[in-house]
Amino acid sequence: MDVTIARGVALPTELAATLAKLRARRRFVAERLIAAKVAALNAYLAASRVGGCVVGVSGGVDSAVTLGLLRRAADAPGSPIRRLIAVLAPVFSADGATNQDVALARGRAVAEAFAAEIVEADLTASQAAVKAAVDRGFGLVGDAWSSGQLVSTIRTPALYYVTSLLTQEGTLAVLCGTTNRDEGSYLGFFGKASDGMVDLQPISDLHKSEVYALAERLGVPVEVRAAAPTGDTYDGRIDEAMIGAPYDFVELYTALLAVDAAHPGARAALTASWGATARAAYDRWAAAVEALHRHNHHKYVAGATAIHVDVYERHVPGGWSAPPTITPAKGSFVAEFELDPAIPAALLGRRPRFAAEAGTQATAIPGFGESLTLVDGLLDADEAAALRAQLLAQPQVAVGVYGVARGYDPERDPPGSTRATTYSHALAEALWRRLEPALAPLRVFADDAPTDHRGHPVWRPEGLSPLFRGITYGRGGGLVPHYDAGFDFGDGRRHTLMSVLVGLGPADDDAPGVAATRFLVDRQRHLPLAERDFSDHSEPARDADVLAAFALAPGQALVFDHRLLHEGLAWPYDQPRVLLRADVVFTRCGPPLPAAPPSPPRPLEAALELG
Repeated sequence: MDVTIARGVALPTELAATLAKLRARRRFVAERLIAAKVAALNAYLAASRVGGCVVGVSGGVDSAVTLGLLRRAADAPGSPIRRLIAVLAPVFSADGATNQDVALARGRAVAEAFAAEIVEADLTASQAAVKAAVDRGFGLVGDAWSSGQLVSTIRTPALYYVTSLLTQEGTLAVLCGTTNRDEGSYLGFFGKASDGMVDLQPISDLHKSEVYALAERLGVPVEVRAAAPTGDTYDGRIDEAMIGAPYDFVELYTALLAVDAAHPGARAALTASWGATARAAYDRWAAAVEALHRHNHHKYVAGATAIHVDVYERHVPGGWSAPPTITPAKGSFVAEFELDPAIPAALLGRRPRFAAEAGTQATAIPGFGESLTLVDGLLDADEAAALRAQLLAQPQVAVGVYGVARGYDPERDPPGSTRATTYSHALAEALWRRLEPALAPLRVFADDAPTDHRGHPVWRPEGLSPLFRGITYGRGGGLVPHYDAGFDFGDGRRHTLMSVLVGLGPADDDAPGVAATRFLVDRQRHLPLAERDFSDHSEPARDADVLAAFALAPGQALVFDHRLLHEGLAWPYDQPRVLLRADVVFTRCGPPLPAAPPSPPRPLEAALELG
């Protein structure tokens, strides 16, 4: 797994093993994450017409990784980022901050490593002047703690002033924050008017362990990576002393909170192996985490100022809140039937959640990138046979070669297929447990990628839609070259982007060697999606236009982008060919893109071509 364990107190072996399972499910890969962050940052900044990014660089690993990601984004082709500013703002206060010389030296090293412009602003005199004025007015001399609070908050106007100076010079700029997920999602380990008051949060979905993994990959100076995380506060304590628990424990604790919310009962299986020592450590650190959460809960009641550039899930129950989930009404489907609940129950029992192995093997098809994948072992022979028997036992609706029943006349038209639909969350969960490891954990789409990404470059697969369609081809039945279409959940975040076809039979002994699912040359493939015609073709494809073809043995599956051109070749056997059709639900990563400003209206005389 591509994660470096964060520095700090080591977890007991049993807790570390549980954390490893949760990390495996998250499927963090540093280079893929960097590519996704770069794409999401550049897409948002370009749409917002922002050309400058400002980061307060403290000398710590979080601000270093933030600056490193922005440098990668700025170096990407077509990036809108023209100015990258590292602000070093030491406060050499005798009683409000510590280690400022060391922090300043590390900050300079970070800025130089990422070729950022350096703005060095010594705020010592500013902090002293504000403190003296307020102490006089209030009639009380602030102690070291109060002075330290002022050190944090006084940097905020200075950082925003730098963005104003950039804008004054003609480069619209934003202030980028440095809060990670472990500090921000549940602990409230940030200041509302200091490090929490920013325009963008680029790393707020990343655990501290993942920040360290990125630090190594991005080239953060070793002295920064080797240092214990600290805010250089008035009393000089490191972060884990202030939190009362190791960062790895915070990652474990918040991950289990999310498991409890999404999968009630799953925690018991994850924690069953814990002994008394591990449980005692867990309880001790959990008490510290909950105490800090209660103290800072007010920070989650008020809305945050920042836009979060999320790639992974950031939300934690009781902490940073998730956008509302909108589940559309189930509606009415063609030949709907109730799936026997014993079938998904058996599938779920055979592949437990958080199992070490999913039992599937994925093969990316050459020439298609991540747009077309063949998955072996999604179902075994008995499981495929059970689903096949269930589908063939249902009343079905006949459709033509265009896949629709309307206008189809079996006496006049060539045969297509028969269809039936079922709606099953249990089947979606069971198949997703097996399918998820076979797919990329994140997709970064180019503009011409064959699916409806809607201009958002980064999407994360979240599961299967609970709507399943059974498709049965009898002798002569087929499907013309066509494109699939996605489903929009209407919440601004979720959309299906990939199709799934699962083979349910017949076995090769009964119908040998027919590669009936064929992917075709698309002569529109170089056009932007908005300019393509996704109408069905009227005739079967020529063999010369076939790029890849698959027979789909029982239990095999194809997963492919919705807008890949494909067809179902006419079936030559009496033994029916049965497929299960599903869709992969994706969540948009990064903030919603601002709408493009409307074009100014043309003068009336120009519109009428007068003058």
